[in-house]
Amino acid sequence: MKSLSRRVLDGLDLSHYFDVIIGSDTTRERKPSPVPILKVLSELHVQSGEALIVGDSNYDVDAGKAAGITTVAVTYGYRPRELIAHADFLIDRMTDLVPLLRELRSFRGERVYA
Repeated sequence: MKSLSRRVLDGLDLSHYFDVIIGSDTTRERKPSPVPILKVLSELHVQSGEALIVGDSNYDVDAGKAAGITTVAVTYGYRPRELIAHADFLIDRMTDLVPLLRELRSFRGERVYA
């Protein structure tokens, strides 16, 4: 739920880092439907080729793929590795994300800020 997501992020003093916060009650469909991701892209005016999802479940990967965005799965989440193996990228720790983002930006010819 959006209110729970907001409370958790507020409690961790992290909500100011997010331009959009949605929850399972924000859209008519839930992951693995692409609808929640497409809503975020629309609100942020971001094209699918400019976005990626980082998740810990096959639902995150499936939703990302259905929305046409790059998928990154963390191997330390709630699902076994074989259920998330179809992600575009697997990372074993969150510190692996920044180098991956740099590599993706460099590959796409974008300026690297991370």
